Amino acid sequence: MEEPAGDLPAATRRLVRERAGDRCEYCQLTEFVFHPDHIVPRNRWPGGPGLHDPANLAWACLHCNSIKQDHTTGVDPLTGREERLFNPRTEAWSEHFAWTIDFTEMVGTSPIGRATVWRLRLNRPVYKRHRRLLLAAARGGFLAWP
Repeated sequence: MEEPAGDLPAATRRLVRERAGDRCEYCQLTEFVFHPDHIVPRNRWPGGPGLHDPANLAWACLHCNSIKQDHTTGVDPLTGREERLFNPRTEAWSEHFAWTIDFTEMVGTSPIGRATVWRLRLNRPVYKRHRRLLLAAARGGFLAWP
């Protein structure tokens, strides 16, 4: 599901959605309400062109987008160090994340992944519930997930 266009051209929103395969580029959920997320948020943008460029946009579910807000870093709970958040435009998801065996929890496999899981609270009950439903649908012949 897509929310109203806001200040982005429809063609840009469509490109961002299609590039992401209609799933959140952070938590990997599908079948949800999505918004384009500014990887470098508006209030941290250094100025000049590029804020709304597709290279600075990720497709994000309502939960990830509302929690991320203007954050660009998080704490790696293993080391206690501040780390930058995962950038879906320049990094592969599989370099920083993995699934538990039942696909209900996301595990950060790098400092960036752990900080992103921590900052975006990617294992909250709402995510786990949605993942269980998607997995059951996939087992029933619908929607391939994850």
